[in-house]
Amino acid sequence: MHHLPLRRVAILTFAVALASCSQKAGVTTGSTTNTNTNGRTMTASYNGTAFTPTVLTSAYLGGQTVVTANDGTRNLLINGNSITAIGAYSAAQGNPNSLLVQWLDGANTYSTGYGGTGTVTFSVLQLGRVAGSFNVVAKTVNGSASMSLVGLFDIKYP
Repeated sequence: MHHLPLRRVAILTFAVALASCSQKAGVTTGSTTNTNTNGRTMTASYNGTAFTPTVLTSAYLGGQTVVTANDGTRNLLINGNSITAIGAYSAAQGNPNSLLVQWLDGANTYSTGYGGTGTVTFSVLQLGRVAGSFNVVAKTVNGSASMSLVGLFDIKYP
């Protein structure tokens, strides 16, 4: 059984609590700018299929960074420790920042922690706003399936 380090459990708990009190994002499908009135945007795809989340949250504090997106069926989670400056961070297993990208779709859980690859690039890291991009391949726990996740995000909270 795969055990998450205590920090990841704490970040995941924080992300779930944050998501439970978030507002709807109002993201528009097909828009390249994807701007909405709540200050939350994401343009993303999974295996080449558009992902249009309706709930977006982010948090940044003391190097702990969390981005969540949900469309009612699928969930995307990006979290990391020691993310202290803007720039590109590896999401590959064993990276020094414990950066993890996960995708849950009801049938499977895909994670870069299961041998995935790719990067997350942060362009804004503020207490109330996290922005950047991601381009990763996440895998199932047994490595039998993979998921390509690509996107841009700019999430102001609250």
